Amino acid sequence: MPCDQLLSDRSLVTGDAVVSIHADFTPSPRAAGQARALVLSALSGGANRSLSRDLLHTAQLVASELVTDALMHARTDLHLGLCCDEHNLLIAVADGAPPGDEPAVTAESYDEESGRGMLIVASLAADFGWRRREDRPGKIMWVLLALESDGVPG
Repeated sequence: MPCDQLLSDRSLVTGDAVVSIHADFTPSPRAAGQARALVLSALSGGANRSLSRDLLHTAQLVASELVTDALMHARTDLHLGLCCDEHNLLIAVADGAPPGDEPAVTAESYDEESGRGMLIVASLAADFGWRRREDRPGKIMWVLLALESDGVPG
């Protein structure tokens, strides 16, 4: 699982997991909407600690942008992982892109026709990055959103 690969490499989510959800998506125009729906159902109320409305919308936006970026560039099956503890929410999307499809979020991206979504994601994140998958060809894009103990963005 992409989150598991990241967590073994870095202590992004350090406490006991409150939420750990994983889902696979096919490369279709519906994948971003399905990712938003998954985030909403996984992180709003129920047995899990409810996040603030703003953070929930931010998490939906981030998941949607990561999925959209993977669809646009990798055009492969995708895996979305959400891991949340008391302090952090980790959103990761893995694809099957061959080597050479490394993402770049730079100031120059504003001048390009696409890529602005990832700049927005970077501005919302406490931390973000990518790495090659260990289990197969592809990469994992990840975003860390910081929480305060009351579920309000940090």
